[in-house]
Amino acid sequence: MSGTTSVPMSSLFRNCDFARPHWVSATGFGSASALVGTTGANQVSAQVNLAIAVPNTRYTVRLIQVPRAGYRTCTAGDPGVAFGDLFTDGNGTGTATVQGPRLPDATGAWVSIDGPPKPGKVIGEFYTSEVIAPLG
Repeated sequence: MSGTTSVPMSSLFRNCDFARPHWVSATGFGSASALVGTTGANQVSAQVNLAIAVPNTRYTVRLIQVPRAGYRTCTAGDPGVAFGDLFTDGNGTGTATVQGPRLPDATGAWVSIDGPPKPGKVIGEFYTSEVIAPLG
């Protein structure tokens, strides 16, 4: 990857436009980070690391390009959203690389990690980038 930015992550929920709503409480106790940058001519990539998470669990990773209008979703298949899975081992540690085509107007990107909700809960663990990584 060229022009990579090391991005710390924390258990803060963010909307697709990177805004942080105030009514969603933190749910994760793990430690996450990502290296975000570009690969090739028109690819955006993130190498995502997660530790101290739930062992033997599948997490969903999204690499979201900005600027992004507040009304736009950021689910798998949406323009500017790369999607993948991160599987933790028996110690709760996992790594995944996610990449996708760069949008022509993209100036930055950020990462979101979501875990499955526990029984009786609506939302699982989540971790998001603390900053938007610039795309050179």
